[in-house]
Amino acid sequence: RQARLALSATGVTSTTINMVVRSETPQDTPLDTTGQSDTTWFIIALGSDDRHTGWGEGTGFPITQMQGCTVAYAGIASQRLVTLAVTFQMQAEGGRRIILEGPSGHELTCSAQGVLRPISLEGGIPECQDNPLTLVLNGTLQVKSYAFSVAINLPATAPTDNTFNIIVQDRNNEVVDAHYGLAGMKIESLPLAPQATLAWSKAEPLQSAQITVGVTFTDDTDRLRAIYFIFPRKDGSQNSDSNAFIHDAQIPTDVVNNNDEFPINPTGAWVDRSNTGGLKVLVDDSDGAATIRAGTYHWTFPVIVPATIPENNVWYVSLCADKGCRIPTCGDEPPCHRPPVDSTILTSYAIPGFNLREMSPDQVFAPTGSAGVFMLVSVWTVVLFAAGY
Repeated sequence: RQARLALSATGVTSTTINMVVRSETPQDTPLDTTGQSDTTWFIIALGSDDRHTGWGEGTGFPITQMQGCTVAYAGIASQRLVTLAVTFQMQAEGGRRIILEGPSGHELTCSAQGVLRPISLEGGIPECQDNPLTLVLNGTLQVKSYAFSVAINLPATAPTDNTFNIIVQDRNNEVVDAHYGLAGMKIESLPLAPQATLAWSKAEPLQSAQITVGVTFTDDTDRLRAIYFIFPRKDGSQNSDSNAFIHDAQIPTDVVNNNDEFPINPTGAWVDRSNTGGLKVLVDDSDGAATIRAGTYHWTFPVIVPATIPENNVWYVSLCADKGCRIPTCGDEPPCHRPPVDSTILTSYAIPGFNLREMSPDQVFAPTGSAGVFMLVSVWTVVLFAAGY
């Protein structure tokens, strides 16, 4: 933590010396023995015999972590290929490489088929390598927010140091910005598949689209009381803005529970539509018990697609142990889009969103036989039909 500069044989010939010293900043602001921030710099002048001839000190600067950084994934114990979404906000341009480091026992991968989604990174799908997970971009990051997703294999329990590091480098592998010590998700034994699913009928700006979200339970559970679907939005935007998805459920029946095995109260209010930035499905526990049977469940609801897709284009599906679980807030800051961390949330899936006019990968449009009328059918159904089955 010190540098020694040797002057010419004539020594100092001026009362004022201006020098530029290049240093590598630490991961965090240094602390003194009492745990307080210590940014003091010292300079000592030595004579030819190494005796002190002068000294000085000055106040330095704190280390600022890269802003807007989040990692989000469903913390399902011992589950493999869980979708992990990353968001971050660049304060300077020039980034061409992204390095993501995870906690001990967490295996990150971008090379497994279909797990790497650039979401809003410059240049489309980047080159990738595992261990450490490194993305080499085809474009240069600008001063704005970004998101991408990869996959993670989770241990049975989270380590004591359950933190991630996000490091952005330029084309010369010099650090442009970074965030160290980013908190990871808690890990629990939950009977859940590694990924939730997202499908959509269309993606036209400022038009209503039908969204279908699916969650698979691998075993029965009685811990669930609500499922909260949280839509992408640009940080600081209001729900009515043109860069935030908002639900278009005007009446309760606009939200459809596609599997009758999921316990809802058909005669009561089973959907909370109070926040236009999300929808909450409430489990029927009126008889004191609420068991979700093993199986796959889907819910369909309308949303208004924004005119501009937000950079942090990630959908969250939160599984709540209490019906009062809440959408994320940023305290006194403007509204923000963050992974849910409410204490009543068991875990939350992160799902990469879709772009304007992008077709849902598991859906195609097929004519019904009536002019101008279309219906949604799955790609799997079309393939079987074409094969004659």
